[in-house]
Amino acid sequence: MTKVYGIFDNDMDGYGNNIIVNLMGVEHRITNVEHPEKVYEALLEMKDELLKHKREHNVFLFINDLALGSNPKVFDILDELKDIKIVINDHHEPSNNLIEYYKKKFPTTSLGLVNPKDKLVSLTDKIEYGVNINVQKGSPKLTSATEIFYNFATTYGLLKIFETSVLDKLKDIVNLIMLFDTFRCMTEDYTSPYFKTDPLTFNKISDLIDKELWIGKLIKFITTKTITNDTDTDMNLVDLAKEAMKIDQIEYKKCYDSMVEIKFDGYTAGLTFYSKRAGILGDYIRNKIKEENKDHIDLIMVANYPSFGIYSVKENINLSEVARKHGGGGHPKAAGFPTKDYKEFVEILSGER
Repeated sequence: MTKVYGIFDNDMDGYGNNIIVNLMGVEHRITNVEHPEKVYEALLEMKDELLKHKREHNVFLFINDLALGSNPKVFDILDELKDIKIVINDHHEPSNNLIEYYKKKFPTTSLGLVNPKDKLVSLTDKIEYGVNINVQKGSPKLTSATEIFYNFATTYGLLKIFETSVLDKLKDIVNLIMLFDTFRCMTEDYTSPYFKTDPLTFNKISDLIDKELWIGKLIKFITTKTITNDTDTDMNLVDLAKEAMKIDQIEYKKCYDSMVEIKFDGYTAGLTFYSKRAGILGDYIRNKIKEENKDHIDLIMVANYPSFGIYSVKENINLSEVARKHGGGGHPKAAGFPTKDYKEFVEILSGER
């Protein structure tokens, strides 16, 4: 019997992975974590249970949408789990630590890569015991972890959906997540033909209600025969999300107005504070900087102790490489890194790093 373990990000892209596992119809255990550095704790909690399944053909551990942080203990546990089929599905550039670990362990095996526009192109003919890496190739952030995992699951026959209406609704949710997570929703108009809303509103709902409740609603929506989503409760959620987004715009303006300039790694950074996930905030500030012709600003830093999110202003800076130097990672245009302690956090805030 197939059993799936999953460690996924704790945002809508992570929840998309939860949905896909649920639709596999297999026994599963999933943990969603807030940050790549939390992967170690999640692995530690699962390790003893996983070790009971050594060399079992139909047992899988998926670590999706987390890029794996700099904690070397993660790789120690991966070593202990060498007799488990482990797949890392991601749309972040892999961390230096992960690449080096993989090359050292599997010197004759090429790194599995995904072409964002196609299905799996070069992992292996089968999922091997030990670590299999399945990440986006190249620098543009063209896809989401949900889309990569969806393609992976269908390629390997893990997702067996036979009704066209169910598959179409799942694909629509995969598309909503992808358009939000790549920020394409900021330049492309898209309204879901099934969920009857746009990617920004869809994602905002995930911030407003309990994770399990939201995932359960989406699974019910996908698997029921009704085509449209027209219940009073769910329409109220859409309205609530739209009102919350108006409040977000007020908060974004406050963040921009309070932004200060510092020097960071040789760049001029616009620094601000925000207590929530900052992806859309980064896009908002980038647009304001361009509108006001602040051409000397290279990047945006959003502080939320104990970590920083960084977002590009200038196209020639690969923020994934910048973040890696500080123990983090991410995408070329959006990345992040943790700080070891509050002293280091303050040093970065003051431009002393």
